[in-house]
Amino acid sequence: MYKESYSVAVKLRWWFLCFLGVLFLLTGSSGTRSAIGISDEYWVGVAPVHIQKTADPQYQNYLPIIQNTEQDPIPDYLDQLDFDRMVEHTSVLVNQYGPRHHDYYQVFADSGCNFGPPTFSNHNLIRASVYVYHKFEEFGYTPYSEYVPDWYETENILAKKTGSEYPDTYIELGAHVDTVATTSGASDNAGGVAAMLEIARVLRNYPNRHSLRFISFVGEENYLKGSRYHVKLIDTSGEGVKAGLIMDGIGWSESAPEHMNCLWDNGDGETRRLSNMFNSVRNEYGIDINWRLCSPSGQWSDNWAYWERQLPAVLSIGGLPYSDPHYHQCGDNMGSISMYNVFKTAQENLAVLLKLDAEDSNPADYLPGKSDPALPQVERPSH
Repeated sequence: MYKESYSVAVKLRWWFLCFLGVLFLLTGSSGTRSAIGISDEYWVGVAPVHIQKTADPQYQNYLPIIQNTEQDPIPDYLDQLDFDRMVEHTSVLVNQYGPRHHDYYQVFADSGCNFGPPTFSNHNLIRASVYVYHKFEEFGYTPYSEYVPDWYETENILAKKTGSEYPDTYIELGAHVDTVATTSGASDNAGGVAAMLEIARVLRNYPNRHSLRFISFVGEENYLKGSRYHVKLIDTSGEGVKAGLIMDGIGWSESAPEHMNCLWDNGDGETRRLSNMFNSVRNEYGIDINWRLCSPSGQWSDNWAYWERQLPAVLSIGGLPYSDPHYHQCGDNMGSISMYNVFKTAQENLAVLLKLDAEDSNPADYLPGKSDPALPQVERPSH
């Protein structure tokens, strides 16, 4: 009786499995698959539901990003961004090199911003730039520098990937590494440099069509010296810039506890298009961050250097006017920065960069122009 019942059960089970197999082949529908407990994520041959986990503990649920990853590589690259790596870069820049300023050869030794030993042979801004240089090397790039004249022996640090179709047209991702003398500069702007470094790491093997350039600027806090010099070099090189994506002050949100990326453009057609792309990608890829266009109110950053030569650029920032209570103060440290805001802003910048690289381009459209007479000639930035 036991053997006979077992044999009947096996036969019934076999016929049931055959029935399911036929049903799968005939329908291939997500409704059929979900009804029997098969996730679309594992369904071969059908556009998968790509799942991305946010780094923020208050968003523990997985956010579905509906994309066919065989056609759109962006979700896979977003998944490769490492939150912990960004935290590590930010912490090193803050605690081992802060303040990243040309006058100081010691770092802050306590939360009160008191200096302590040891005393280094190079000032902190040079040492921080060397850190960025070595990270680019670690990622497999051949970094190089732009010596900024008359600025305390400091250099912009750069890494580039030559494009397969538009080698002389660049998409640039930049952040300033320097601080004022009174702060270790977590949100302003170690977080921006950390995001730039992590995006560079993720894209080290990306088959880019346009050339990519990742830049750590010096001298932003003093007349935009590093970025202005960089754009001057572009002006004489014959190269073009499809977009300058600048990150500054992204570790603070004006809408906290919600996250914010406020986009500052100069209002012309191409920079406004760039700003709107940030709004599009956050919706398309489920990036959990607010978006709006900034009202500058006298806040300047390295995007301004691009605008002076009529090059398209936008600034990602946590809000303008920049009302971070720790701005340029001792309290801009690892205890006050929102690394979640940094991470989500990095996701947006990566997605926009990849969208831009997928576009066709006319290189002649992206060459530097003459200084824009409509822009006031700023002598000293306030950010």
